[in-house]
Amino acid sequence: MRIEFSEINDTLNKVGKYIEENYKNLIIEDIIVFSQTWSDTSCGFGGMAGQSFTSAFTTVIVSSEGYIVFIGGRYAYTVKNPSDKFLNDLQCRYLRGACDKKRSLYETK
Repeated sequence: MRIEFSEINDTLNKVGKYIEENYKNLIIEDIIVFSQTWSDTSCGFGGMAGQSFTSAFTTVIVSSEGYIVFIGGRYAYTVKNPSDKFLNDLQCRYLRGACDKKRSLYETK
């Protein structure tokens, strides 16, 4: 897969805007960006989508609020108490989508 710098730049601009609007005193420890392929054009958000494999950048902000996950520049979810499952999936560069019911496995109880 060929990655265009403009795609990464666009994604990070969307993420940055969301962070500025929603988190005033956020302490960012790390930013992880990777390309992820989805089975449809919803990229893990659900709803009406075309049945076509689609790639989107997944961005994870490691911060004082937890792990803030974005897919294609859109906010997906926050993991405050990450489980081993989440950390393993992050290391493997394959995170669950925003509408995935099994995403609850990402939080420790």
